[in-house]
Amino acid sequence: IKVSEEVNQLLNFEYKYKLLTQIEGKSSVSKIVAENSEIKETLRTESLKKPSFLKEQKLSKSEIGSAMHLVLQKLDFKSDYSIVSIKKLLEELQSKEILTEEEKNAVDINKIFAFTKTELFSRIKNAKSVYKEQPLYETSLDENVLVQGIIDLYFVDKNDKIVLVDYKTDYVKHNRRELVKKHRPQLMIYKEALEKSLNQKVDEVYIYSTYLGEAVSII
Repeated sequence: IKVSEEVNQLLNFEYKYKLLTQIEGKSSVSKIVAENSEIKETLRTESLKKPSFLKEQKLSKSEIGSAMHLVLQKLDFKSDYSIVSIKKLLEELQSKEILTEEEKNAVDINKIFAFTKTELFSRIKNAKSVYKEQPLYETSLDENVLVQGIIDLYFVDKNDKIVLVDYKTDYVKHNRRELVKKHRPQLMIYKEALEKSLNQKVDEVYIYSTYLGEAVSII
């Protein structure tokens, strides 16, 4: 009986990321986005949902990066942040169980604070409109919708320019040139998809690197 139950479980197993296997191969661009955006976003979400028995274990660099990224997404661009107010934000995220205590303690507050003092943050603060965590879609000729990913942020500045921003928390071995080389293909795909979605030109594209502490222009 035990063997039969195990066989039955195997036969009825449903792949956790079944949706990703059903995306049609329309083009290399769509595949790249599916691999580098949707899967990354799915795995990033899953990495933040840790079983209780793992919460005492040391966080990996990837998990720390995910926590940093999440805090950047939760910033209020209408606020004037200080070290104290960022600590308060982290406490609130923990109390709401958005961050674990270990994740909260792993966040580099100084790097978050540094972002709030950049020209880019100031531009977003004074923007006409700001859009966070926007899903990008592309519809094929047969009306199958392909999820292309989730962009961190775009905004319309005071001069009506559309600016796309992507947060990166990864270690950069040498300089900004390495960062651009690594991430430019992904960001150009985001740019193209956003332009199609809005039917407008995206004027500027930036990576904000927490490691470098600066916004790096892609175009």
